[in-house]
This record gives sequence, structure tokens and C-alpha cells, in this order.
Amino acid sequence: DPRKQLEKRVFKDAQGESIPYRLFVPKGYDAAKKYPLILFLHGAGERGADNEAQLIHAEVLDLVTGEFGAKHPCFLVAPQCPAGSKWVEVAWSPKKPHHTPAEPSKPMRLVLELLDSLQKEFSIDPARRYVTGLSMGGFGSFDACLRRPGYFAAAVPVCGGADDSRSKDLAGTSFWIFHGASDSVV
Repeated sequence: DPRKQLEKRVFKDAQGESIPYRLFVPKGYDAAKKYPLILFLHGAGERGADNEAQLIHAEVLDLVTGEFGAKHPCFLVAPQCPAGSKWVEVAWSPKKPHHTPAEPSKPMRLVLELLDSLQKEFSIDPARRYVTGLSMGGFGSFDACLRRPGYFAAAVPVCGGADDSRSKDLAGTSFWIFHGASDSVV
């Protein structure tokens, strides 16, 4: 099971607030080399505190484990949003306009600080940081890119949404966006 290859960790900020996450460190990690990093943001159904559920629909694991991961080593970080919270505090309904809140949600703030701490702990290539997410995590992918313009080289949101009025702020990031017209939820 590739999930077992991700170390269970908890990030704590200076105020003692925390968020659980899983971390994949490339096999044969060499601090003298620079590695890409993928941030994976799960959907609403995987919220909690067990530091397990966020990997239920993590097909992104195929990119870091097995044959592909051996040829293209990279880090994967998969935080878990607490129950009752969101990566970005907006309505998910297409009937309600999406406006980016002035401040990130608490879980998103912690994720961004977590990324800063990983950048200090490991040899991560600042030009090869990526974000992807499903549903609620798709919204979070867009939000992370808005919070840190130019920080991510690319984003792959799956069935998420964003504030259309802020699209110019995303111009420096490459996107590959997936969403089906039959999606009745988002």
C-alpha cells in the first residue's frame, strides 16, 4: 500500500495551532540535490484528525511511488483539514458568487506555513512546487495560488472553483483544470 510510504507528521505554528499531514520523502533523498514538491489538498469528505482519510482518493500517490516516482523523485505533502473547516471559506454552490476572503482560512494559513517549514527542512526546488486538489481541495488549489502568486510553478485543480475577478492574479501560474459538466455538487 503506497499510503504506508508517507510519514505521519503534525505541523505546529508559533501559537501552538496544528494541522496533521502526511509526507513522502523521495527514496535516496540527497540534501545536495533539489527536489520538486507536490501539495495535495483533499476533498470535504476526508476532513478530520486521523491523519489517514486525506489519502483515500490520493491517486497523486502514483506520481511519487513505484516506477514513476523512482524515475522522477519528488516530495508529496498531504495535510488534513479539520472537520467543519474548509481550505477556503466560500460557498461551493455555482448559484452563489465566489469572492476570495481577505485572509486565508486557518487550515490554509497553517498549510502555507507548513510549506515554509518544509522548504527550510529539505532541499526543495522553489521553481518546481506544485499544488493539486479534489473538490474542496480544488478550491484550495486556486486559493493557495492566489495567496502566494508565483510560488507554485503549476496547479492541477480537480472540480474546484475560484474567484473569477482574481484571474489576473493567477496569470503567473500554469494550470491544468479538470471539471465535468455533470458535476451537480460543485
